[in-house]
Amino acid sequence: MSSPFTALPIELVLYVISVAALHQPTALALSLVSSWVRSHVEPALYHTVRLRSARSLTTCITTLNSKPHGFAHRRVKRLCITALGPISSIQTVLSECTGVASLDIYISGNAGKG
Repeated sequence: MSSPFTALPIELVLYVISVAALHQPTALALSLVSSWVRSHVEPALYHTVRLRSARSLTTCITTLNSKPHGFAHRRVKRLCITALGPISSIQTVLSECTGVASLDIYISGNAGKG
């Protein structure tokens, strides 16, 4: 049985995927469909990155290390870091995401003490 998508114009399929990818949980699910779909969903997935914990920092670094050189520069356009550290991980993420147009960093007055 063939997919109903095979009869649609590719432009329409791409439009449906791009609109669906605006909803992050849907984008994550679509990224698992195929490598072709993932390549069209990734721009939406990585456009805005929010890092709220040390674990999310570590996951982000691991993910970026698995991507081609320059991936974060091209894809990450909005970056929000509210994780308290480690500072070295924050520095690593910032050094990878050099194409960011909007950067929000919230650091507690107690960060780094202790």
